[in-house]
Amino acid sequence: MLIRTAEGHFNAEQTVMEQLNFRNLKNHTGEHRKMLDKLARIGSGVENQEWRPNDILEFINLLQGHMLQADRALNAYLQEREPDRIPA
Repeated sequence: MLIRTAEGHFNAEQTVMEQLNFRNLKNHTGEHRKMLDKLARIGSGVENQEWRPNDILEFINLLQGHMLQADRALNAYLQEREPDRIPA
């Protein structure tokens, strides 16, 4: 369920980035792919009872870094392009 939720969020975000010709679309979506791949590996590890708590910490670090860097850059771009639609 977590993977589907993340995919839905990332797909919606990607659609917005494509519509606005976001200058860093390729890198941003690449980060999404890395996070989804990490979640899939964690899920597979859980199913096979071959996961480590560190796997989850690594995902959290990926997500946190993405939010602090890539998502902030996207938010700034959206505020430049459509300031009335995006809360500051």
